[in-house]
Amino acid sequence: MVDKNLNYNKDSLKIIEGDEESKYEEFYKNNQEDLQSYDFTDMKSILQRQKKLLCNLKLRDFASQMESKQNQNYLNNLLELSQVCIILCSGGVFSMAFYDNKGKCFLHKSDSKYVVRKKAGQRQLAKDKNAGSQIQSMGSQIRRDQEKLHQEKVRCLIQYHAEDLQNSSIIFLQAPGINKLILLSEGEPLLKYLNKTRSLCISSKKANYTENERIYKHITNYQYKYINQKYLLYI
Repeated sequence: MVDKNLNYNKDSLKIIEGDEESKYEEFYKNNQEDLQSYDFTDMKSILQRQKKLLCNLKLRDFASQMESKQNQNYLNNLLELSQVCIILCSGGVFSMAFYDNKGKCFLHKSDSKYVVRKKAGQRQLAKDKNAGSQIQSMGSQIRRDQEKLHQEKVRCLIQYHAEDLQNSSIIFLQAPGINKLILLSEGEPLLKYLNKTRSLCISSKKANYTENERIYKHITNYQYKYINQKYLLYI
C-alpha cells in the first residue's frame, strides 16, 4: 500500500491495477484518523503507523476471504441438495413437503386433529401429564381419542413415504416440545433418518402447505449484489 506521507523505492512495490488500486485508496481514506496518533517528524513512528495499516489491511482481506469462502460453501451445499424434506408438526397439525433439486414441491401430506383445549390453550396430552390424573370430561376424552388418531396418522404417513425420506438429502424438522418426542421416540419411523434431520432455526406459523413453501424459500434464498466493483453473495 502506498502511503502518501512516505517516499518509497518504486522497485520494491508491486504493481497495483484496477480494483486493487481502488481498494487501497478506500482503505487509506478510512484510516485517516490514525494521522493524529503518530509523529511524522519521527521515522520510527511513521514506520510503526505503516506497519499497523498493513496489518489491518491483511486482517480485513483475510476476513473478507473467509466470509466469501463460507458463502461459497453454503452455495455449494445448496447446489448439492438433490431433494429436501420439510416437516412441520405442532398443536395437532402435521405438514410434510418434499422438494426436488429445482425447488418444486412434488409431494405434500398433512393431518389435523382436535387435540388442543381451545379456552385454556393447552394440548390435552400435556395437560394430563401435568395434572397427574386425567380430567373426565366429554371434551377431554374427545381430544385424547383425536390425539391417538393423529399420532397413528402421522406414523402411517412417515412409513408410507419412507422411500421419499430415504432419497432426501436433508430433512428439516420443526416440532417444538412434546411433538419432537412423539416423532423421534424409540421405535418411531422418523428416528432412522436422525443423521440427516436438522432443526429449523426460524420461527414457523401454522403447519400447512403455505408455511412449507415460505420456509423452503427462506432457507434456500440467496442473491448476488454488486458492491465496490465486486459481486458479493448474500444469504
